[in-house]
Amino acid sequence: MKRFLGLLAVIFITSTANVAYGQVKELPGYLSPFFSKDSYYIANEGRVHIVDGEMGLLASGTGDILDLKSLKITYIKDATVYTVGEKGEAGIVFFDKGYWSIEEGRGFWRYLEADTSDAPTGAFTDHSFAYTWDNAKTYCNDLSEGGHENWFLPKIDELGKMYDLREKIGGFKTSADDYPWYWSSSEFDYDDAWFQYFNVGYQYLNYKVYHISVRCARAITTI
Repeated sequence: MKRFLGLLAVIFITSTANVAYGQVKELPGYLSPFFSKDSYYIANEGRVHIVDGEMGLLASGTGDILDLKSLKITYIKDATVYTVGEKGEAGIVFFDKGYWSIEEGRGFWRYLEADTSDAPTGAFTDHSFAYTWDNAKTYCNDLSEGGHENWFLPKIDELGKMYDLREKIGGFKTSADDYPWYWSSSEFDYDDAWFQYFNVGYQYLNYKVYHISVRCARAITTI
């Protein structure tokens, strides 16, 4: 569905705690003819606006009006820049997407960071390495740490990136004697899900009812 609100007065935006904006680098095809090179994307309290530098507000709304997932913003004024392998907001940054965009369930984000410690053992069971697949997801989804609550169990490809940076992130089990297996959120079928070995780097399937380790991650959504 496409709707435009017409041409309004030019809007001058400044950066505040609740407003972020940047030059639009890529647009859905149906929007491209309407924008000049000076178009800007503004994210403000959950709504998205597209502003043309010469003509003013051209489009505004949420997902039913604009295809927000296809908008890729490579520059946002005054946005904090993070470096992979270094400290983020509440952990260590292990992935830089290269642009800001909206993803269902994760919000408007560019960077992913890893918690610096495993989920505590025995939180759900008496097993020494703690978590079934369902319990692993529940633990991360309920986690409140570092002033943030948007933690999740990482996908298998994200766990691979965390493995590559395991020494900088720290705290992982890496000895075969410690069962260095970590759940991902990636399912294979009803019974099986993917996990990552943190001693040799392999990725395998495991029964979801098995108990293995958990390391949570989160998307940095603060501009």
